[in-house]
Amino acid sequence: MGWRAMYLVGIAPLLVVFFIRTSLKETRRFAQARAASPRGPAFGEILRPPHRRKLVLVALLWCFMYLGYTAVYTFYTTFAMDERGLTVSQVSLIAAVAFTLGLGGFIAAGRLMDAWGRRPTAITFFTAGGISTALAFQAPRALLGPALVVLIFFMTAYLTICGTYTAELFPTRLRASAAAWTNNTLGRVGMVLAPVLVGTLAGPLGGVGPAVSLMGLFPILAAGIVLFFLQETKNLELEEISL
Repeated sequence: MGWRAMYLVGIAPLLVVFFIRTSLKETRRFAQARAASPRGPAFGEILRPPHRRKLVLVALLWCFMYLGYTAVYTFYTTFAMDERGLTVSQVSLIAAVAFTLGLGGFIAAGRLMDAWGRRPTAITFFTAGGISTALAFQAPRALLGPALVVLIFFMTAYLTICGTYTAELFPTRLRASAAAWTNNTLGRVGMVLAPVLVGTLAGPLGGVGPAVSLMGLFPILAAGIVLFFLQETKNLELEEISL
């Protein structure tokens, strides 16, 4: 069957749906919210005060994150091959090693957010990720591997940070809507714009490397949002935060 067999493999996860449907319970908070309002929140409630301000801030957090994140993922191979002279196999090897070693950023960010705090961890990782983007896309050929490991370590944590704020800043009855609006709708504008901006900047700046390096400013802007506008949520119950 060749490649068609992969589609059969893709059916397997559907079997998990039956287990989830019968075994995964709703959270206590959701059950209480549904009991209090069986029809759920009104459409557009999350777009009105007092939730609108948080919606805009968290959406900008996702948007700025995706502007930096997508630029790296989309253009690293082009940069390494066209501007540093690597072959496809060399880029594949560097990427495989870098992603394997750098995935610890997920765990490190989560642990630090619980131990140190959401705000200091987010500010540190967004800022370091932005700086690492510039360094990785300016690195000489011999340092591409180590520079990419450092970048991936900080960059993978973006998802942990943004996901945590999305989950904690909105009340239970609106949390799924918040994720849909901030990440999957408004935030994805950054994912769409990133290739456009890199393509536009590459010519005037002299290449993909300088263009993606400049995109590292966007995660630093995300750090600014956390610093100036988002509250610390460490050790707080959801009822104390998502009013």
